[in-house]
Amino acid sequence: MDAWADVDKDRKNGNYNPFLFLAEEPDFQERAHRILMMMAAEAARAFELLPIVENVDILRNILYSGIWNTYRKIQKEKMDKT
Repeated sequence: MDAWADVDKDRKNGNYNPFLFLAEEPDFQERAHRILMMMAAEAARAFELLPIVENVDILRNILYSGIWNTYRKIQKEKMDKT
């Protein structure tokens, strides 16, 4: 998520970002969203296998909701800039 959020800044500063190779493509936002969905699904699958008892509800909230709330917030900020 951080790499997606920072792609413009990283391009400008010459920093490494795994999304830079896709950032110039016309369907970048759609492709990045699919990649982020896939990575979040893999993280959730692995998380559910862990024997976590303490704070599991907070962790699930972050994993299933928090990252997408952050995504939508950053996406809105990016759209407002254009």
